[in-house]
Amino acid sequence: MQIQVTETLARAIRAAISMGEFNTPEEYLQEAVKSFRIQRLNSELEKGYAEIERGEIIQVKDVGSFFNKVNDELDEELGYKG
Repeated sequence: MQIQVTETLARAIRAAISMGEFNTPEEYLQEAVKSFRIQRLNSELEKGYAEIERGEIIQVKDVGSFFNKVNDELDEELGYKG
């Protein structure tokens, strides 16, 4: 797969590689996607905490399955599945 990035982003990627932070552009982008996913998860957790504070609680019996569902939905939203 090939993607196009702005010259500004390309410079940032090259700089990160030249400083030894990453070995390849792919590593840089993988870390960027990982960071994005973590930010989204944190955002959803913050929404959940706010809902709990407002008394809007749902019960989840199988937490693992619940988080797998959330992860699958994020994968779909990002175009990783489907």
